[in-house]
Amino acid sequence: MPKLVNKIIISASLCFLSQFCFSQVESNYWTHQYGSKGLLLNGAVIASPDGETSAFYNPGAIGMDDDLGFLFSFITPTYSDLKTTNLLGDDHIIRDRNFNFAPGFFGLRLRPFQNKNITLAISNFERYDSNIRFGDRVVAPISGSEGGAFRIDLDFNREISEKWRGIGIAYNLSDNVGIGLSQFSVWHSQKFFSSIVNEIQLRNVLDQLDQFSRIENNYRFNLNSAFITKLGFSYKTEKICFGLTYTSPLYGTINKSASYNFEDQITDSINEISVSSSNRNNTSEVTYRSPHSFGLGIDIHREATSISFSSEYFLAIDEYRIIDDLDDRFSGIATSPTETLFRVETESEAVLNFAIGLQREISESTSLVLGFRSDLSHNNSVSVNNTPDYHGVVGNIYHISGGSLININNNQFSCGFDIGFGSKKEGAQLVDLSAVRPNTFPDLGGKNNVTSRFSSYMIFITYDFIFQRFKKNGN
Repeated sequence: MPKLVNKIIISASLCFLSQFCFSQVESNYWTHQYGSKGLLLNGAVIASPDGETSAFYNPGAIGMDDDLGFLFSFITPTYSDLKTTNLLGDDHIIRDRNFNFAPGFFGLRLRPFQNKNITLAISNFERYDSNIRFGDRVVAPISGSEGGAFRIDLDFNREISEKWRGIGIAYNLSDNVGIGLSQFSVWHSQKFFSSIVNEIQLRNVLDQLDQFSRIENNYRFNLNSAFITKLGFSYKTEKICFGLTYTSPLYGTINKSASYNFEDQITDSINEISVSSSNRNNTSEVTYRSPHSFGLGIDIHREATSISFSSEYFLAIDEYRIIDDLDDRFSGIATSPTETLFRVETESEAVLNFAIGLQREISESTSLVLGFRSDLSHNNSVSVNNTPDYHGVVGNIYHISGGSLININNNQFSCGFDIGFGSKKEGAQLVDLSAVRPNTFPDLGGKNNVTSRFSSYMIFITYDFIFQRFKKNGN
């Protein structure tokens, strides 16, 4: 009994530590991979996860092997670099560099019913952890205006965090066929901040402001918590493995909260315009949707070599309103009500991702593994008060991985690397400096020539501890 208590304490501690891992990457649907095989094969594991990550990748495979125990991974240092060109004028460059840790994973499998056909799994991991942040200032002369100057300041930040905690159960219909279900509790939060400030001075007088505009939008919301159900089917033989999965959208949110503030101000002495609108409010009327998805996996084994293929199709999400709040910004103090509208709308396109992996045994305990996968952008757009402020700055990302899968004393661990790269072209420019004119203020013009390039580099180590008593007794 003391040994079992120690294992439970260790498991709980590792689960707690895994919450301190985070990274800075765009939140595409296949941003992060998990576990020894999942990381090395770059997600090509729907047919045969073979480990504690099966509750996530394919619940039908939870009980298809007897190496039960717990998996823990969080030593995953990651460096990412996002370079955006032409956003604030032609040839202007903004960069967002980051060095941190990718999300960790904790998983546990056991057979508590003294029945080899029924296996349980517990999982705790970060599904999304995105933090895109950039900002800059550009100062330029106004074409055709002697002594005139133009300034624009940009600050942008979007954060997405989503934790999954759940339990899965699988039943083996035979030695080769398994079906399973995983039920996850999902804790989702988002933060968005966008600020554009610009001004024009037509004379060489530093304190004389002729035209000024400020547009700032800031909101955040939390779901604590919602639910996702995942179904899985697994067929496994020595020569071929086959897997199918279905993942539901979010449903059954228990608690929702949101807050926002916005400022929209224009002072224009040239065109005799002075307008101001602002508000700050809290609301529980928030809606957030995720897509249906369907997964397929095939593994082919030939002697010491295995080829794995996985694909997952994410359905589109039609445009809907995350926040739609109409509020009196002066709280009834003004002579006549002055209601302001704050509306956040979003939509996502359908995505078909794929992954392929190659595994080669070089000894009884060691295998070399290579993987490649797509992480295509769903072109998630966010419109605040009918103004598109964000359209997914990274775009499609592709990953290459490699490393070793090593078995020592019935325990398994992996070490390897992952390189990601991607780009997006023809984004909308915020300002075309050559087109800035006092008579068209605050319209800044802009071309469709914005280019974003993304790269990431990760080194990982995962640990898969197998309890020998489960393996011997089938408990």
